[in-house]
Amino acid sequence: MNKKYLMTFFAAFVFSLCIVSCDNSDTDPGATQLVDMAGQWDVAAYSIDASGTVLAKEADTFTLITYNTAANNTTEMWINDKGNFWNFKMKVNVDLQNMAFSCVDTDYNASDNSDATAVITNGKVLKGAATNLHGAPNDSIVFEVKFSDDTSNKTYRIAGQRYTGFLR
Repeated sequence: MNKKYLMTFFAAFVFSLCIVSCDNSDTDPGATQLVDMAGQWDVAAYSIDASGTVLAKEADTFTLITYNTAANNTTEMWINDKGNFWNFKMKVNVDLQNMAFSCVDTDYNASDNSDATAVITNGKVLKGAATNLHGAPNDSIVFEVKFSDDTSNKTYRIAGQRYTGFLR
């Protein structure tokens, strides 16, 4: 008899879990205006000549972040290397329709008092243009940047793909 009550209680418990788990009314958190361009990226840095030919790899894979500004508009975003390459964090102009971005003589590190600026050209987010470790299509990012305080006067191409969470 004790076993009968235990089985009834267990059946009622499982039934109540099923009813609760069937609630599929999810809240839509929405997205930012630049959701297709924002993200975490695994990139590397290369020095290039005036014609765009790669001269040397300057930095192995590092993390780069792109995200919307507080204004959450479609015309500007932040780009931030989190101190992994040149310690830059700056706003760039965005052309969302073409998935492009750039900036001219922009202060690239608001946390210091230097007058150093950067120019970003040919910035693009390319949907599905990369391939992840498992062969699936992945978004890529590429841009060229020149820093006013670079004593070697190099132009760098930063290129890579969206972070997927898979280890290399």
